[in-house]
Amino acid sequence: MTPPAANDLFTPALQRIRSYLTVHDAAPLIGALTLLHVSQDFSLSTAPEDHPTGAALLQQIEAALAPLLGDRLDHPIQLHDHGLPPEVLSELSTLINLSIQRTELSSPDGTGRQVIAAAFTELLEQASRSQRDADHLTPRTLSQLSAAVLDVRPGMRVLDFALGYGGTWLAVAARLTAQGLDPNSVQFVGQDIRPENLIVAACHLQLHGLTRFSLHLGDVLTAPQTEPGAFDRVIADPPFGLPLRPRTDWNLDPRFLAARTLPRFADWPLILHGLAALAPGGRAVFTTAHGPLFRSGSERDIRNDYVARWLTAVVALPSALYTGANVPVALTVFDRPTSTVAAGNDVLMVDASQLGVRDGRQHILSAEVVDRLTTLIATRNDPESPAIHESVPQARIAENDHSWQPSRYVSRPALPTRGLNEIRADLAEAHKAVQHAAAAMDQALDALNRSFPGENERM
Repeated sequence: MTPPAANDLFTPALQRIRSYLTVHDAAPLIGALTLLHVSQDFSLSTAPEDHPTGAALLQQIEAALAPLLGDRLDHPIQLHDHGLPPEVLSELSTLINLSIQRTELSSPDGTGRQVIAAAFTELLEQASRSQRDADHLTPRTLSQLSAAVLDVRPGMRVLDFALGYGGTWLAVAARLTAQGLDPNSVQFVGQDIRPENLIVAACHLQLHGLTRFSLHLGDVLTAPQTEPGAFDRVIADPPFGLPLRPRTDWNLDPRFLAARTLPRFADWPLILHGLAALAPGGRAVFTTAHGPLFRSGSERDIRNDYVARWLTAVVALPSALYTGANVPVALTVFDRPTSTVAAGNDVLMVDASQLGVRDGRQHILSAEVVDRLTTLIATRNDPESPAIHESVPQARIAENDHSWQPSRYVSRPALPTRGLNEIRADLAEAHKAVQHAAAAMDQALDALNRSFPGENERM
């Protein structure tokens, strides 16, 4: 018996609820039921005397889920059925359970749990693709690059303050596993403003075998749940271009001292929050749109403050990495010095904007590109040609209005040029080929007419 393809495992369940819920809205419920059925002998009580309303069934799921998640969530579990009828909710649980049993029976080598976890990841990717403004799951190959550059090691504490569905942590865990290390030797801490994201992330992580994590609910700008300087690594793919909510006490928050006035958008305050959480000797990796890298005003003041201290590298990435968004993005890498003395190093500017591989309407980063960029950032050396990087002195960045756009410093190779005589010769060859094809067609038509001499008269 062959195990089902990962993306087929949830098909029966999705077909049953598709007239009621989108994949995005159903993700917390499916995640909870999947974790319950994988972890224990779980069934919903639908006896008439139990009055199985939708709310009652949800309470059963929440009560069973709470011991599995333990204290990894800092808030009560609250699921929503979005108007799903109780009988459909019960069928959803049964269909998920049957799919899990089928998968486990067809995986005698013990890989059933891995197939189920991979299927849930694909379901979440599908949910993100269905949302125009999806910011719940970082594209997989971008997560792999961020995880590789982050360079997490056993015993470290890692923060993601824009957690979403936890995909970036899975990339970190996969990299540790590939190195023969235990992902649960790392303490993961996450925060997100949406409680449904945290439920999905908690189920997602546990399905993949991660258990050393704690998730916090709240807005990191107004209600941070983590201490400054407490993390060896910080990684985040925060939403781009969110308007910054007005506050009267910004200037009293030590996280934002680098900003003389707060910018209009939240991109830099979010990054500053992450940098404030970084311990001396730690590294932070953020994904950002290009606007914060060159806009003037308070954002330029922030860049001026950090370029001389912590900035290590900026990598311009291909556009269309995200579903439904053609916006180009960049990876910014910060290394906090171990002392109060400014690092003063040159900044590695990398223009990898042309290294994407087309995958349908999107670009992805190939494994070779991920390895190339990771090695380049680690060694500042790239033997491949043409060159895509430049080590830029801080004085040159200051001369360029503190712009962090790699295209300002890395010269793209000129497109190959052709002489006019070469172009004329190619056109002449093409013209000969067209004439030859036309002559061959005429001969074929003449032969056809000779074979059917009376057809032209009747036509």
